[in-house]
Amino acid sequence: MDITTDPEVALNEAVEKDYDAVVADYQMPEMDGLELLEMLRERGDNTPFIILTGKGGEEVAIKALNLKADGYIRKGSDPKKQFKSIVDTIFNRPVST
Repeated sequence: MDITTDPEVALNEAVEKDYDAVVADYQMPEMDGLELLEMLRERGDNTPFIILTGKGGEEVAIKALNLKADGYIRKGSDPKKQFKSIVDTIFNRPVST
């Protein structure tokens, strides 16, 4: 597992390494999580991708799904419940080929 707060680093790491999933915040410096998702998908990267956000609403969720995000999870006050939602989203999806 790798963690970064820099979306440019995340993009480069995703290209260089094979990840089981990417979890990105919607609001990040320099680019948002949807821009990161779009760049990865344009490169043919189909790694499961989850947008995690405390902001945004239906418009952000629709755009995320149109960009082929595998999940859209709103931040909550219960970290354990939030972590469970992330794990469930990752492991309840079909295995990609």
